[in-house]
Amino acid sequence: MAKIAVALFMMMALCGVCFGAGYNVGESDGWTIGVDYNQWASTKKFQVGDTLVFNYNTMFHNVLQVTKHDYESCNVKSPVATFASGRDFITLDKAGHSYFVCGFPGHCQAGLKVAISVRASSSQSPEVPSPPSTPKEIPPPPPPQTLCAPGQPNFHPPPLGFPNVPLPPGFPNFGTPSGPGFPYLPPFYSSASLHSSNLKAAMLSAIMTNLFAVFAY
Repeated sequence: MAKIAVALFMMMALCGVCFGAGYNVGESDGWTIGVDYNQWASTKKFQVGDTLVFNYNTMFHNVLQVTKHDYESCNVKSPVATFASGRDFITLDKAGHSYFVCGFPGHCQAGLKVAISVRASSSQSPEVPSPPSTPKEIPPPPPPQTLCAPGQPNFHPPPLGFPNVPLPPGFPNFGTPSGPGFPYLPPFYSSASLHSSNLKAAMLSAIMTNLFAVFAY
Protein backbone atom coordinates (compact mmCIF):
# COMPACT_ATOMS: atom_id res chain seq x y z
CA MET A 1 0.00 0.00 0.00
CA ALA A 2 2.85 2.36 0.86
CA LYS A 3 4.49 1.62 -2.50
CA ILE A 4 1.26 2.48 -4.34
CA ALA A 5 0.99 5.80 -2.48
CA VAL A 6 4.59 6.68 -3.33
CA ALA A 7 3.97 5.80 -6.98
CA LEU A 8 0.85 7.96 -7.10
CA PHE A 9 2.72 10.83 -5.48
CA MET A 10 5.50 10.57 -8.04
CA MET A 11 2.97 10.48 -10.91
CA MET A 12 1.27 13.61 -9.59
CA ALA A 13 4.62 15.34 -9.30
CA LEU A 14 5.49 14.44 -12.89
CA CYS A 15 2.12 15.66 -14.10
CA GLY A 16 2.71 18.93 -12.29
CA VAL A 17 6.00 19.38 -14.11
CA CYS A 18 4.51 18.48 -17.49
CA PHE A 19 1.14 20.19 -17.31
CA GLY A 20 1.47 22.88 -14.61
CA ALA A 21 1.95 23.35 -10.90
CA GLY A 22 -0.45 22.09 -8.23
CA TYR A 23 -1.52 24.18 -5.23
CA ASN A 24 -3.24 22.94 -2.07
CA VAL A 25 -5.60 25.79 -1.22
CA GLY A 26 -4.84 26.89 2.35
CA GLU A 27 -1.86 24.51 2.54
CA SER A 28 -2.20 22.26 5.63
CA ASP A 29 -5.34 24.08 6.85
CA GLY A 30 -7.32 23.04 3.80
CA TRP A 31 -10.64 24.66 2.87
CA THR A 32 -12.25 25.80 6.11
CA ILE A 33 -13.37 28.85 8.08
CA GLY A 34 -10.75 30.98 9.83
CA VAL A 35 -8.09 31.17 7.07
CA ASP A 36 -7.22 34.28 5.04
CA TYR A 37 -7.22 32.71 1.58
CA ASN A 38 -6.64 35.95 -0.31
CA GLN A 39 -3.48 36.54 1.70
CA TRP A 40 -2.42 32.98 0.84
CA ALA A 41 -3.17 33.52 -2.87
CA SER A 42 -1.18 36.80 -2.95
CA THR A 43 2.02 34.82 -2.31
CA LYS A 44 1.50 32.61 -5.37
CA LYS A 45 2.03 33.15 -9.09
CA PHE A 46 -0.68 31.17 -10.81
CA GLN A 47 -0.41 30.42 -14.52
CA VAL A 48 -2.70 28.84 -17.08
CA GLY A 49 -2.45 25.08 -16.67
CA ASP A 50 -1.94 25.12 -12.90
CA THR A 51 -4.25 23.09 -10.65
CA LEU A 52 -5.99 24.10 -7.40
CA VAL A 53 -6.65 21.33 -4.88
CA PHE A 54 -9.44 21.97 -2.36
CA ASN A 55 -9.38 19.65 0.70
CA TYR A 56 -12.38 19.80 3.08
CA ASN A 57 -15.02 17.88 5.00
CA THR A 58 -18.05 17.40 2.77
CA MET A 59 -20.36 17.53 5.81
CA PHE A 60 -19.56 21.21 6.34
CA HIS A 61 -18.19 22.67 3.11
CA ASN A 62 -18.20 22.58 -0.65
CA VAL A 63 -16.67 24.70 -3.45
CA LEU A 64 -18.58 26.93 -5.85
CA GLN A 65 -16.98 28.76 -8.75
CA VAL A 66 -18.81 32.08 -9.20
CA THR A 67 -18.63 35.35 -11.08
CA LYS A 68 -16.90 38.43 -9.71
CA HIS A 69 -20.22 40.05 -8.82
CA ASP A 70 -21.47 36.98 -6.94
CA TYR A 71 -18.08 36.66 -5.24
CA GLU A 72 -18.27 40.20 -3.89
CA SER A 73 -21.91 39.87 -2.78
CA CYS A 74 -21.56 36.23 -1.60
CA ASN A 75 -24.41 35.13 -3.85
CA VAL A 76 -24.35 31.30 -4.00
CA LYS A 77 -27.61 30.78 -5.87
CA SER A 78 -26.22 30.78 -9.46
CA PRO A 79 -22.71 29.30 -9.46
CA VAL A 80 -20.68 28.76 -12.63
CA ALA A 81 -19.64 25.30 -11.35
CA THR A 82 -20.16 23.22 -8.18
CA PHE A 83 -17.65 20.82 -6.55
CA ALA A 84 -18.42 18.60 -3.56
CA SER A 85 -16.02 15.64 -3.56
CA GLY A 86 -13.99 16.76 -0.53
CA ARG A 87 -10.83 16.73 -2.65
CA ASP A 88 -11.48 18.76 -5.79
CA PHE A 89 -8.90 19.27 -8.54
CA ILE A 90 -9.68 22.43 -10.53
CA THR A 91 -7.45 23.33 -13.49
CA LEU A 92 -6.97 26.99 -14.30
CA ASP A 93 -7.60 26.94 -18.05
CA LYS A 94 -7.61 30.64 -18.92
CA ALA A 95 -5.86 33.85 -17.93
CA GLY A 96 -7.67 36.39 -15.78
CA HIS A 97 -9.45 36.02 -12.44
CA SER A 98 -11.26 33.00 -11.04
CA TYR A 99 -13.49 33.22 -7.97
CA PHE A 100 -14.39 30.44 -5.49
CA VAL A 101 -16.63 30.45 -2.40
CA CYS A 102 -18.18 27.96 -0.01
CA GLY A 103 -21.88 27.45 -0.72
CA PHE A 104 -22.94 26.61 2.83
CA PRO A 105 -25.04 29.34 4.44
CA GLY A 106 -22.95 32.11 6.03
CA HIS A 107 -19.57 30.58 5.14
CA CYS A 108 -18.78 33.03 2.33
CA GLN A 109 -19.68 35.96 4.63
CA ALA A 110 -17.33 34.45 7.21
CA GLY A 111 -14.43 34.64 4.74
CA LEU A 112 -14.44 31.19 3.18
CA LYS A 113 -13.72 32.44 -0.33
CA VAL A 114 -10.71 33.10 -2.56
CA ALA A 115 -9.93 35.12 -5.70
CA ILE A 116 -7.24 33.66 -7.95
CA SER A 117 -5.31 35.84 -10.44
CA VAL A 118 -4.12 33.72 -13.36
CA ARG A 119 -1.38 34.79 -15.78
CA ALA A 120 -0.81 33.48 -19.27
CA SER A 121 1.52 30.51 -19.43
CA SER A 122 5.15 31.29 -20.28
CA SER A 123 4.93 28.73 -23.11
CA GLN A 124 2.19 30.75 -24.81
CA SER A 125 3.76 33.32 -27.11
CA PRO A 126 1.69 36.42 -27.87
CA GLU A 127 0.35 36.79 -31.36
CA VAL A 128 2.28 39.25 -33.50
CA PRO A 129 -0.01 41.26 -35.77
CA SER A 130 0.90 41.17 -39.43
CA PRO A 131 1.95 44.49 -40.97
CA PRO A 132 -0.70 46.26 -43.03
CA SER A 133 -0.46 45.68 -46.74
CA THR A 134 0.85 48.62 -48.76
CA PRO A 135 -1.68 49.74 -51.38
CA LYS A 136 -0.42 49.58 -54.94
CA GLU A 137 0.09 52.89 -56.68
CA ILE A 138 -2.22 53.43 -59.66
CA PRO A 139 -0.38 55.01 -62.61
CA PRO A 140 -1.89 58.25 -63.95
CA PRO A 141 -3.96 57.96 -67.14
CA PRO A 142 -2.20 58.83 -70.43
CA PRO A 143 -2.82 62.32 -71.88
CA PRO A 144 -5.74 62.55 -74.33
CA GLN A 145 -4.82 62.32 -78.01
CA THR A 146 -6.50 64.35 -80.73
CA LEU A 147 -7.30 62.23 -83.75
CA CYS A 148 -7.68 63.77 -87.19
CA ALA A 149 -10.31 62.75 -89.71
CA PRO A 150 -9.38 59.98 -92.17
CA GLY A 151 -7.22 61.27 -95.03
CA GLN A 152 -6.24 64.49 -93.24
CA PRO A 153 -2.74 65.21 -91.92
CA ASN A 154 -2.14 66.27 -88.34
CA PHE A 155 -2.26 70.00 -89.03
CA HIS A 156 -1.80 72.67 -86.37
CA PRO A 157 -3.68 75.96 -86.92
CA PRO A 158 -1.62 79.16 -87.54
CA PRO A 159 -0.72 81.29 -84.54
CA LEU A 160 -2.91 84.14 -83.42
CA GLY A 161 -2.33 87.41 -85.29
CA PHE A 162 -1.23 85.79 -88.57
CA PRO A 163 -2.58 87.93 -91.51
CA ASN A 164 -5.46 86.51 -93.51
CA VAL A 165 -4.44 87.09 -97.17
CA PRO A 166 -7.44 87.02 -99.51
CA LEU A 167 -7.24 84.98 -102.71
CA PRO A 168 -7.95 86.56 -106.14
CA PRO A 169 -11.41 86.13 -107.69
CA GLY A 170 -11.93 82.75 -109.29
CA PHE A 171 -9.08 81.07 -107.43
CA PRO A 172 -10.29 77.89 -105.75
CA ASN A 173 -9.99 77.76 -101.98
CA PHE A 174 -7.89 74.71 -101.13
CA GLY A 175 -7.73 75.60 -97.46
CA THR A 176 -10.85 73.68 -96.43
CA PRO A 177 -12.14 70.27 -97.51
CA SER A 178 -15.04 70.29 -99.98
CA GLY A 179 -16.40 66.89 -99.04
CA PRO A 180 -15.67 63.59 -97.30
CA GLY A 181 -12.18 62.28 -98.03
CA PHE A 182 -11.03 65.51 -99.65
CA PRO A 183 -7.38 66.08 -98.68
CA TYR A 184 -6.84 68.97 -96.36
CA LEU A 185 -4.25 71.43 -97.65
CA PRO A 186 -3.02 73.96 -95.12
CA PRO A 187 -2.93 77.63 -96.16
CA PHE A 188 0.37 79.08 -97.30
CA TYR A 189 2.14 81.23 -94.72
CA SER A 190 5.23 82.42 -96.62
CA SER A 191 5.01 85.83 -98.39
CA ALA A 192 7.04 84.42 -101.30
CA SER A 193 4.61 81.55 -101.64
CA LEU A 194 1.68 83.98 -101.59
CA HIS A 195 3.28 86.15 -104.31
CA SER A 196 3.96 83.10 -106.50
CA SER A 197 0.40 81.87 -106.02
CA ASN A 198 -1.05 85.27 -106.97
CA LEU A 199 1.14 85.39 -110.08
CA LYS A 200 0.05 81.92 -111.16
CA ALA A 201 -3.58 82.80 -110.55
CA ALA A 202 -3.27 85.94 -112.70
CA MET A 203 -1.62 84.00 -115.52
CA LEU A 204 -4.29 81.28 -115.32
CA SER A 205 -7.03 83.94 -115.43
CA ALA A 206 -5.48 85.58 -118.53
CA ILE A 207 -5.17 82.24 -120.35
CA MET A 208 -8.76 81.34 -119.57
CA THR A 209 -9.93 84.77 -120.85
CA ASN A 210 -8.08 84.31 -124.16
CA LEU A 211 -9.50 80.80 -124.55
CA PHE A 212 -13.04 82.08 -124.07
CA ALA A 213 -12.38 84.83 -126.64
CA VAL A 214 -11.12 82.28 -129.21
CA PHE A 215 -14.14 80.03 -128.72
CA ALA A 216 -16.45 83.05 -128.92
CA TYR A 217 -15.25 83.81 -132.48
